[in-house]
Amino acid sequence: MGKDGRLDTLMKLYMEMQGYSFRPSAPMYVSMIESYVKAGKLDAALRLWDEMKRVDFRPNFGLYTMIVESHAKSGKLDTAMSTFTDMEKAGFLPTSSTYSCLLEMHAASG
Repeated sequence: MGKDGRLDTLMKLYMEMQGYSFRPSAPMYVSMIESYVKAGKLDAALRLWDEMKRVDFRPNFGLYTMIVESHAKSGKLDTAMSTFTDMEKAGFLPTSSTYSCLLEMHAASG
């Protein structure tokens, strides 16, 4: 649903689910975060990212990469590097794409 750009409906269903005391699963968080990032709604994605970690779901490699690259592309290099460090501490090895994105953003920032 979120991938079709219907983010309002996605959030409405998410809130309704929580109203019934249903706990989202890790794949639900992943899907919602990906949908918001792809739609350019990084703040909403990060709220879900923080919530996901708060309820003890461990982000996967793809999510870490997406969040690092999103921070870098939005000019939040300090946050991108902090998340990059967290990614490595969690045992995930960055890809050449992740390094490339970070290098490009650092070069662009002077």
